[in-house]
Amino acid sequence: MQAPESSIRPGEDDPFDTDAIAVEFGHIDGYRVVYEQGSRSWSAYSPDLPGCASSGTTREGVERHMHEAIAFHLEGMDEDRRERPWLYAAKHSAL
Repeated sequence: MQAPESSIRPGEDDPFDTDAIAVEFGHIDGYRVVYEQGSRSWSAYSPDLPGCASSGTTREGVERHMHEAIAFHLEGMDEDRRERPWLYAAKHSAL
């Protein structure tokens, strides 16, 4: 059986290596965001908005992309008439 063309062969670098060099936390529009620095790029996701993620070559770039991704994600939720999740900052400011 032949290996799929997209598989990693012994001795090759894995382009999808997810070992983060650094992890940072923040908020965008009240939603939590996790930023992860890899060896060649940055990625970000929001645990409050499952499926909302972005990537970029710099921390600043991924943050810009994440602003757009959150806006797009929320717009899709509104169009589908799905309830938006609670804002993390709003839930925890009353504590």
